[in-house]
Amino acid sequence: FNLVREEDGFAAFTKHAAKVAEAAKVFTANFRQSDDDLVSVFAHGIAVRPKFVEAFEAIAEASGAKEVNVGPVKDLFRALEKTCMRTQDRWKADNVHDVVRCQIVCASVAEMAKTLQLIVDANDTFIIGECKDRFSKPTKGGWADCALKLSMAGDPNKHQCEVQIVHEKLMAVRNPMREHDEYAQFRSAREILDLHRKIDFASVP
Repeated sequence: FNLVREEDGFAAFTKHAAKVAEAAKVFTANFRQSDDDLVSVFAHGIAVRPKFVEAFEAIAEASGAKEVNVGPVKDLFRALEKTCMRTQDRWKADNVHDVVRCQIVCASVAEMAKTLQLIVDANDTFIIGECKDRFSKPTKGGWADCALKLSMAGDPNKHQCEVQIVHEKLMAVRNPMREHDEYAQFRSAREILDLHRKIDFASVP
């Protein structure tokens, strides 16, 4: 991560991401899936996925990004787990934003900045509901990216998808060292602890 942070343009990129996040706040408060039934959320995601894939393959090509990794439809067990971990409205699925998702892997911060700008400029194609700059604040699991939640303009279901803009140097660590598998295990454990954070574990035998 430090190697990425030291690249030219890093500060400008994080500043730009902050502006995108601020502009998206008009949508963020109510940015939920249009249905809270898990089966419907998956059906809406599967319906919009071909247009999503086509659009982001074009974005990656235009930005010169190294590659675009289109993930499979989200694992149903993980989606169910996410609904279970809610402290309110348990089992409702309107908070599952990554049934449809992709990663755009960039070779430099400059490519990341260009990719983000292309997405912002395509406001006739995408509606950005949230922008999280995790380069400025990496996750507790040590991961950093620029994560966007957005919907495709014209989608009658307004299904929200996820896009991660990622630096290849971080991917180089994550994949060979299987960091993602370890992160997934850590994330689930952390969510359970967060859910039950009022338990006094010191009293548990």
